[in-house]
This record gives sequence, structure tokens and C-alpha cells, in this order.
Amino acid sequence: MSVVDRVPLSRAEGALLLALSRGSVKEKNLGRLRDLCDQITDWQSLYHVAFAKMSAPFVYRNLKTLYNYESIPGHEGYLKNLALRQQMATLKVMSAARRFHTDCIEALAVPHAYIKGPALASMFYVDPGLRYSRDIDVLVSADHFASIIRCALHKGYRVVGNPESGRQIYEEQDLRAAIRYNDVVSVISPSGICIEVHKKIDKENSIFPTDDLLRRAVPVSFGGVEAYSLSCEDMFCFACYHNTRHLWSNLHWLADLSTMLEGDKLDLEKSKRMADGYGLSYIVNACIEFDELAEFGEPPKRLETNNGSKLFDICLRNLAGNVDWERRLRQETGDMIIPLDETTRFGSWERKISTLLKRSRPTFDQYEELPLPDVLQWLYYPLKPYRALKKRLL
Repeated sequence: MSVVDRVPLSRAEGALLLALSRGSVKEKNLGRLRDLCDQITDWQSLYHVAFAKMSAPFVYRNLKTLYNYESIPGHEGYLKNLALRQQMATLKVMSAARRFHTDCIEALAVPHAYIKGPALASMFYVDPGLRYSRDIDVLVSADHFASIIRCALHKGYRVVGNPESGRQIYEEQDLRAAIRYNDVVSVISPSGICIEVHKKIDKENSIFPTDDLLRRAVPVSFGGVEAYSLSCEDMFCFACYHNTRHLWSNLHWLADLSTMLEGDKLDLEKSKRMADGYGLSYIVNACIEFDELAEFGEPPKRLETNNGSKLFDICLRNLAGNVDWERRLRQETGDMIIPLDETTRFGSWERKISTLLKRSRPTFDQYEELPLPDVLQWLYYPLKPYRALKKRLL
């Protein structure tokens, strides 16, 4: 399948889609957005991309606002149907979250923090049902990681050791390897919803210490679940980091950003201080600029830096493709789009050592290729450089 899996939108179409992918549109921007609407020639393609990028409910509601709740352009019934499909899917996720929480988290009384998704929607949105969620993410400590995975398996959930291959785990040795080598393991609910259980929330860098995140976790209620979530400020910093690493490939993340910045739950100054401690000031400030650009569809004024413009442009480019397209764009941009600050909780040399140690650690796909018994798995360490060289040469 091609990495570009849909007709690329024009810049005006893309800018309008970004502006509509938020909790609400501001009255001061209505004129500008109506001007963009006048430039649209293919509404059905725009609606299709809104659905693919997970923002159909926001686009539908904001277009109704733009057109004073009269008929909107294009095939209104088509967009309405797409929006309802995503809202119904979210209800299914909520139901799965309630069951998983009762089956595993409550049953084991495990300290936890839900990340993104339904927890974020319940914390920040006036109408959480507008925010599409397709899966559930929960953070637990390394000490409780294995017990949660085993509990889920015992309760009838399917365990996936490697999301890339989709391989399900049935044997005890495979389960031990998945728990040993993965920082996140996916369990699939009986209703088919993916729950990602994390012992770390950042895969590439050791930026967010799990123990600190769990200590600062706050109560949250969603889908009938009384649970804990990342604090508002941790949620904001992580969202900026995570979404930028993925080049803002899903537009409901843009709605999250605008909703967090415009609401009264987030202490923005505290978030900036926290971002400075994480070494994420560059990213957080760029995301704030990006939100300003996306809200208006174009720069309303000269910005202090062009970092928000970089995110705006890369997000527009990312509208055309799938996950493989995102990976290609990431290879093109590299870390230029999200350089980490030097003033992080780790010094630069410590970060390099941490990254080196992580890269030398065996992976589950390495185990899949050569499933050695536990007593021989130390061989994965010397074999890993050979495996990497073989892949590069082939």
C-alpha cells in the first residue's frame, strides 16, 4: 500500500481542517474561516481526512457553528455519519475501560495513572463525548507491570507481545520475554479494544520518571470509572512531547491542545516550569505557537520564533498519508523538529549514556526471531550489534 493513501488537500483545505479540529471556534476568527470555506472545492475529501485523522465530531460541530446551524457545504449527512461513528466507537472504548479497570487495576489495587484518551477528555472537555478515543493507555510502576499483564491474561484478555507483527502470546516463556523486554504491552479486551499498559511513557528518552508521575497523579472520573490520571501539567507536557514526536498525525490531538490551553484546569506557568525541568521548553513553546496558527488557519501576527510554523507545516504535510508516511516525514525532519533542551533533568552526557544503554537492551522482536530459553537470553546482548549490521546490509 502507498504511504500516501488519500488525495492531498490544498493548503486552504488543510488550514481549514486544522482550524475546525478544536473544541470550538472563536467569534473573532469566523470571518477568516468563512473565507477559507469559500476556497474549498472538494468537501467530501476534506470530510474523509477529518475522519481518518480522528476529528470528524469537532469538524461537524464547528461547521454548524460557522453556518449558523443551517446546512453546511458538501454532503452534510456524510460528515454527520462519520462523526456519529467516531462517537459511538468512543462509547465502546469507555465500556472497555470500565471493565479493564474493574478486572485488573481495582482487583490488584495498583497505583496507576491513565494517559491521554478518555481520561484527558474527562479532565478538560466540557463535552468529553466529542473527543474520539480508539484505545486506552495506563501507566503502572515496573513492580506492578507483570502482575497487571498476567491478571489481564487470566481474565480473558489477549496479550500482544509485538504490535508490529501482531503476535499474540500463549506460552509462559513468551509472556516472560514480553514483560522483560517491553516498556509497553498491549492487551486486547474481549470486545476488541486495545489497552496499552506502560511502565514508561516515553519510549526513546528517559524524560518522564514513572514514580514521579504516579506520585503526582490526580483523581479522574470517566465512563463510570473512578481512577487516577496524570496531573494536568504532566498531561500537557507529555501531550506536547508525544504529539510532536508523531508530527501531529492525528487531529484530535490538536483539539486536546486547544482545549487544555483555553480551559481553566491547566496552570500554564507551572506547566512551563515543569517543561523546563524536563528539557521540553522548546517543544512546549512551539506547541503553544502552533495552536495560535491552527486556530486562525494562518499566522495572525508575527511570532517570536518560527517553531510553531514548522509544526503547522509538518502537520499539513502529514494529512496526506498513513503511519508509513509519518515515518518517512520523521526521517526527513529528524530531531530538528524537536531538539531536547540542554537544561534537562539529565545532563547531556547522562542522556547519551541512558540512550546507549537503552539501545543495547534486547528487544521482543529479537526474541521473536530467535526464541532462546531464559538461561540463554544473555546472548541477545552480543548478538544485537550483529543483527543491526545484518539488517543494514540487507
